[in-house]
Amino acid sequence: MIHVGVDLHRTFCYVTALDANGKVLQQGRINNEREAIQRYLRGWQEPLRMVFEACSFWPAFADAVQGQVVELYMVH
Repeated sequence: MIHVGVDLHRTFCYVTALDANGKVLQQGRINNEREAIQRYLRGWQEPLRMVFEACSFWPAFADAVQGQVVELYMVH
């Protein structure tokens, strides 16, 4: 399983993906557009566990990733 942490910003999100041992696999910015987020998620061959921060536009982000990750957590 790949663990993905997401720092949400108004126009982009910053993601960090880790393997099960905590090794950083990928870090970078993604535009906050549904297709860009889904394209990023489709690039992984393993199931994804995702954590994202609570903010005013979290519902749109959660909707964009729903069904593409096996676990989704909002944190504060």
